[in-house]
Amino acid sequence: MSDDFLLPVGRMLGGSVYKPVPVLDDNTKLQKINKNGEPRAKYKITVGIPKGTEKQWNQTEWGVKIWNEGAAAFPHHHLLPTFFWKVYDGDQPWINEDGETVEQVERRGMWVIRTETEFRQPILCNDKGEILVEDDAIVPGYFVQLVINVAGNGSPKSQGMFINPVVLAFIAYGPKIASGIPDVKKFAFGGALPPGASVTPVATFNPAPVAKPAQVVPNYAVLQPPAPLVVIAPPPAPPAPPVPIGPQMTALAQASYEAYIGAGWTDEQLRANGLML
Repeated sequence: MSDDFLLPVGRMLGGSVYKPVPVLDDNTKLQKINKNGEPRAKYKITVGIPKGTEKQWNQTEWGVKIWNEGAAAFPHHHLLPTFFWKVYDGDQPWINEDGETVEQVERRGMWVIRTETEFRQPILCNDKGEILVEDDAIVPGYFVQLVINVAGNGSPKSQGMFINPVVLAFIAYGPKIASGIPDVKKFAFGGALPPGASVTPVATFNPAPVAKPAQVVPNYAVLQPPAPLVVIAPPPAPPAPPVPIGPQMTALAQASYEAYIGAGWTDEQLRANGLML
């Protein structure tokens, strides 16, 4: 890892030094957990350094330090076009982390450096070295100076650089850069209200509950056999007294013996229900 070194005055183009973003797993998209069982998060700061007469960023005093560190860490891979230097040409179309091409006027004429750290919040100060503790003392759009250190990421598959922000110093104010939040004041809200709309709160209408009609139990045919008892079996019927030859129905029967038998009754059921002697 290189020693800490100071970048020239540039403009903060994105990120936040107050709200870290979660570190997500590339496959599950869930927040990663560190070895202490805590959710991982990192601070991300993007700064733009104005271009000079150089043709490439590694021809600058600060750029050659990043280049030399990358060449030392990956002597056989740092020249590949797939190497992640974390330094970009602001005059080229910007591809964000979602793979979308974004045109941002603020990046034009600049070398754009993306930095991030998971270990601690960068130290915030002013140009006199006085620590800044108030919220939003430094936001995207302000002019800043960044102290960084760099190192190879050690990845065998996605070779590139770690560029870690150490100190972020406020230098001067500039127009704030919104982070994907539209300026709502530019929209002309309002207009004629549709029927039922009110500019003041209205009482909530709660209609009285309507009583449900009583459930009607269907009257099944008299000759339908009774449902079998499931839970408690009836006591056994007393022994039937001697009866004359042939079935003899009781006064409770509403049909002949043959009609009940044709409807599916048995002698036992007829006797159990008091319909036959």
